[in-house]
Amino acid sequence: MATPEAQPAQTGVLRRVLMYGMLVLVAGLTWTIVHPFAAGLLWALILSVVLWPLHILIRGMLPRPMWLAPTITTTVMTGIIVVPIVLVIIFGLNEAGQLIRQLQDLLEGRSGNLEGLLRDLPYVGDDLAAGLLQLRAEGTILPAIVKANQNELVGFVGRVIGGLSRNLFELTICVVTSWFFFRHGEDLSEQAKRAIARTGGEYATAFIPAIRNTLRAVVYGLVVTAVAQGVLMAVGLWVAGVPYPLLLGLLTFLLSFAPFGVVFVWLGSGLALLSEQRTLAGVLLILYGFLIVSSIDNVLRPIFIGRAAKLPFLLVFIAILGGISSFGLVGLFLGPVVVAVALTLWRTWVQVREAQQVQAAP
Repeated sequence: MATPEAQPAQTGVLRRVLMYGMLVLVAGLTWTIVHPFAAGLLWALILSVVLWPLHILIRGMLPRPMWLAPTITTTVMTGIIVVPIVLVIIFGLNEAGQLIRQLQDLLEGRSGNLEGLLRDLPYVGDDLAAGLLQLRAEGTILPAIVKANQNELVGFVGRVIGGLSRNLFELTICVVTSWFFFRHGEDLSEQAKRAIARTGGEYATAFIPAIRNTLRAVVYGLVVTAVAQGVLMAVGLWVAGVPYPLLLGLLTFLLSFAPFGVVFVWLGSGLALLSEQRTLAGVLLILYGFLIVSSIDNVLRPIFIGRAAKLPFLLVFIAILGGISSFGLVGLFLGPVVVAVALTLWRTWVQVREAQQVQAAP
């Protein structure tokens, strides 16, 4: 039988167990509910932090009513996101249609010498050329290929439609959530500061500027680098006489967000020129892509990300690669942010230890 003194202690332990169990249960249920919206919420947080200076400027010009400035900022943000996507789709579909028609002419023998190129390939050249001739004898090639791979194409179209629907849903969540972030951003920021200070102490508040500066630096660095590489690649392809330079420039813009993604564009285009016996143009395009287009990635991105976030180039490189491999496209931003917070934590801990040692020295 427990003594009266032991009963309050047992009751206190039981209360703590129940409290922590309730917290874990609530946290699990909350994550289950919020999980489908996590990507949209995270994008809204990133864009709100990046565009907060613009929102402050708009709010200074339009102080009343309180909903007007968030609405204008959210509209501008939506335009920044949607307009480039629409332009990419329009120009991409236009040039993709022309590319498909030229590909059909090449496969059916109305242009080029695909059969001769296939025969020149070692080991498998004759078999590929024979298969091409057989397809030509059976009729139109592209419909035959589509019919032979009907199930795979249906699955691919289904995945594309599903991906578009999911992205549209996440974009809607991002836009709606961003409005509330702009409207109540200062209150949310103050609450976050109090929570961080209560959890990690006064030194933990140093993480907030690190997160904010790193997010803005990563977004600015990635976007500026992608635009510069896309424009330079399109100009170089146009000068070299490569068809569809705009489409390939847009592809360069998209691939520039992934490390070494741009290489596939200029190297593939250069090899295509070499296969057409345009040796000088192919060599110059490969050199241009290696020395100019790809080198921009090594100059602009570290300047924006490394200096603003105070991260060494090696950590920036590791953070981007690790973020992409772990979280996908969002990892482009999460990777550098997490590494910047970890580095800030390390620096803060070192400074605190040194200050404690100095105070204890006397």
